Amino acid sequence: MARLHHIAVRVANLRDAEAHYQALLDARVAFREILSDDGWTTFPDGSDWPDFDRLGIAPQMSALRVGLLELTLIEGESRGTGSLDHLAILIDGARFRELADRASSLGCMVEHRSDEYVMIVDRYGIRWEISPDLGRSGGTKPVGARNGRWVDIS
Repeated sequence: MARLHHIAVRVANLRDAEAHYQALLDARVAFREILSDDGWTTFPDGSDWPDFDRLGIAPQMSALRVGLLELTLIEGESRGTGSLDHLAILIDGARFRELADRASSLGCMVEHRSDEYVMIVDRYGIRWEISPDLGRSGGTKPVGARNGRWVDIS
């Protein structure tokens, strides 16, 4: 069994895109992250653009929630597939453990492989982020938060 986890879209300006989708979809910010040398690092709950402006840093990713759907906005140039960056699904743990090997044998490129997720590009150029379904409703915690990496905004 698999279920949709999130849809990730590349945007030229994260701040503008976040405001647009909040207004359009009545979405709320679930979390924001920045890519550090250690990996994705989560901004504390309640931090917002005035905090980022004051510190001279800005998120590179924002996860918005609309009901059970997570729309992930990633600031950056398109990967050649339009604005869609990747599709993310959750699958059961046993299937997850076999996935990277199966993907390689089918000619897919494995971009990332860890216990938390596998990122593959299929032969049609679609990027898939596949994570084990741990039974958490409403999605998983941000990568930075799961690994204890928080942006210090003090």
